[in-house]
Amino acid sequence: MKFFLFIFTSALFYFTQSINGSVLNEVASNLQNHHTNQELFALISQVNKKCPDITHVYDLPLKSVKGLPLRVIAFSDNPQEHELGEPEFKYVANMHGNEVIGREILIELMIQLCDSYQANNQNVMDLIKSTRIHLLITMNPDGWDIAVENEFKRHKNSYKSVADMLRLRGVKHWINGRTNANNVDLNRNFPDLDVWEYKYNSQGKEKFDHLVMESSQEIDNKHIDCVNNTFQPETLTVAKWIRTHPFVLSANLHGGDLVVNYPYDDSKNHKTTYSATPDDELFKDLAYTFAYYHANMSDPTHKLCDMVGNGFHDGITNGAQWYPVCGGMQDYNYLVSNCFEVTIELGCDKFPPGNTLAQYWKDNVNAFYEYMWMSHIGIKGSVTYNGQPVANAKVMVAKINDDETKLIEHNILTTENGEYWRLLNDGKYLVFAETDDGLKSELTEVKVKNVAFTEAPILNIELFTDIESKQGYNLENDEETYLKLLNEILTESEY
Repeated sequence: MKFFLFIFTSALFYFTQSINGSVLNEVASNLQNHHTNQELFALISQVNKKCPDITHVYDLPLKSVKGLPLRVIAFSDNPQEHELGEPEFKYVANMHGNEVIGREILIELMIQLCDSYQANNQNVMDLIKSTRIHLLITMNPDGWDIAVENEFKRHKNSYKSVADMLRLRGVKHWINGRTNANNVDLNRNFPDLDVWEYKYNSQGKEKFDHLVMESSQEIDNKHIDCVNNTFQPETLTVAKWIRTHPFVLSANLHGGDLVVNYPYDDSKNHKTTYSATPDDELFKDLAYTFAYYHANMSDPTHKLCDMVGNGFHDGITNGAQWYPVCGGMQDYNYLVSNCFEVTIELGCDKFPPGNTLAQYWKDNVNAFYEYMWMSHIGIKGSVTYNGQPVANAKVMVAKINDDETKLIEHNILTTENGEYWRLLNDGKYLVFAETDDGLKSELTEVKVKNVAFTEAPILNIELFTDIESKQGYNLENDEETYLKLLNEILTESEY
């Protein structure tokens, strides 16, 4: 049996220190206090004007319930449009309006990316030239306003202004402002695709592709989420953003604990139990990368939050094992698109005093930077037929272990330009592609060794109408290998 072997190796392991020392300044330049929504939007405009060549500001199509924009700033050397072969990354903060640490860290990150690029920081320049980074700094601006207004009403006699209260006290109420202006929890408001996934699995229908049709059915026919709330404008516009952009990696930033939570967020019976995705090992590596580079998230001796109990091993947890959530955004990313998302809890206090924000930046800056580079692990390339790009081709991967070759039952679909990015941790894999109309590729064996601060190696895939004639399979001389690998993998991929 003929295989094509690509070996991607390096003497560098991923968990290394920065190439040129500290990448971003651990001293925050703009985090003396919390920023209002108006101040936030003004800062986005200032950064865009200061770095117009590497930033692009755009609003998602729908506004918040109270009419505030859901504004994104994108960083790239060609920020207004997608570049062929370039992975797209996103950070989303302030989904719960009273969980604000991620919001403030993204403000500082936005400012420092601009300043560092202009200062010719090679690490930052390499990241921005090779990646398109989207920052949605507040997904729930109405909730932020509600949290602050309610807190000031209760304590206005103790502080001379809202800014004074935010700097010295923050917001202590655990619930006010969590939801949007319609009192809906946005992280329970996405189409509940976990139900569909578990349904297909129980029926023996391994549905390895994106559940776009199922998402549309939930939104267009059912109209309500898993807790019987109507789909909110903030949710609908972010859901469309996820489906229509070629995002590869993402993080959803929350507060109230100190841990990285990875999918699945819900279990088959909505019970508290470990619920692994087909990419469980990869998700654990993604989560651990952030926790490892955080100042103390993975340290077993760090102070625990009240709701943690005995804490989390290595600073990470499977979502459903912690507590089940239906209609969450991270599972929606994984089941409807090519995007792998984790949820990061950035601290015990949801809305801490503004005079403590600089320390949160110092604790998180390296983790935030390192995690963005994880959008370059694994392999990437294009899928073509007769030299032309093929859209919606299924890129499929099987992990080669010592005793078995096992298909990862989660496909990546190519873009309209035939591009794909397949995040993978270190190891040996078989990679191949196919289309619904019968085109198939050769099997290619690859050995992946991820390297810090380096773009993923390119593996281009060509499709054929007759896979056996093109690969030169010889059933008489190589029947055992053929049956073990080809039948196991390709037969499992049919559904």
